[in-house]
Amino acid sequence: LEPVIKLFEFQKWTHILTIPNTYYPDMLYQFFANLRKGNSHTDLVSRVNSVDIALNLDIVNAILKTKIEDDFKEKIVNFFSYEEFPSDYHYFHVVKLMTYFQTHFNTPAEVRLEDFSSQNLIIFSIISNLLVHTDGHKTDANKMELYLFYCFVEKVRIDFGFVMCKFLLKISTKSHRKLCYEKFLTPIFAHFNIPFT
Repeated sequence: LEPVIKLFEFQKWTHILTIPNTYYPDMLYQFFANLRKGNSHTDLVSRVNSVDIALNLDIVNAILKTKIEDDFKEKIVNFFSYEEFPSDYHYFHVVKLMTYFQTHFNTPAEVRLEDFSSQNLIIFSIISNLLVHTDGHKTDANKMELYLFYCFVEKVRIDFGFVMCKFLLKISTKSHRKLCYEKFLTPIFAHFNIPFT
C-alpha cells in the first residue's frame, strides 16, 4: 500500500483519512433539508439547530486543512477547470482522460471497475467514497470519478473544498437528497459552534 499512501501524501490528504467517522443524523437531515445555493458557483447556505451556515471552498478547505499552496494553483487551473467541473467537460479533458485509460488500462471509453488492478481499485474506491457520492451498486466508473482518479494518479492536485462544494450544490437542486460527507460535516458544524444533538 506504500504507493497509495505516497499519492495521498502528495495530495496532503492523509489526515482526512483519519478523521473519525462521527456524525449526527438529525443534524445531517437539517443541513440537507435547508441546503441552498449561495451567491456564487461554489457558495452554499444552510441552517442547523437554529444556526446559519455559509460555506464555500475556502471555508471548507480551512476547516478540513485541505487548502492548496499558492504555488500549485496554476498547475491545477491548467487541467482542473474550476468553472466547468463537474457539470461540463472540455473536449480536451475528456479526450485526454479516455486516451489515458485506453493506453494504461486497455479498456474502452466505458471503464469497468473489474478492469482495474488491485492497487488502482483501492485508489479509485477511496477517491470515489471521499468525493463522489452516487446511488446504487457500481460496476462502471463515470467520467467524473475517472477525472478525479486521473488527477490523483498523475499527481495533479485536487481542490477538495471545491469538489465538495460542487457536489453539495448539485445535491441542493434535487428533491430527494442523499446524505453524504457525514464525517466532514461534523467538524464543519463544530466550526460554526452548532450545539450537537
